Amino acid sequence: MSAAVNILPPVLMAAHKAAEADSMALDRLTNMVKLTAFACEARRTLEGIGNALTHHEKAKDAIGQSVDAWRNWTVLQDVTGEVLQDVAAQLSELSEAISRRPFELQDLEGAGHE
Repeated sequence: MSAAVNILPPVLMAAHKAAEADSMALDRLTNMVKLTAFACEARRTLEGIGNALTHHEKAKDAIGQSVDAWRNWTVLQDVTGEVLQDVAAQLSELSEAISRRPFELQDLEGAGHE
């Protein structure tokens, strides 16, 4: 945190810290959604390739020789639904916290004047 931020009144300091925490939480959730989207697309693509290769033994053998355990992804459980439900729950919690924040800051400001 810069020296300029340290001279802010307590209410603005609290708002600044909360905004930083919100930003980090949103960045983390954004990355989770991006990774989940990538995993979904990769699974769909690999499944399509696997299905196509059932009709092309030479290509299947060539891939099998050049890539170790190329079908290992099929034993991993698809948890994209659970991940997205968790992201949705975290976004809902963050939304509620942001909605309450003005009132919490107002209470903090009021406490400083007593």
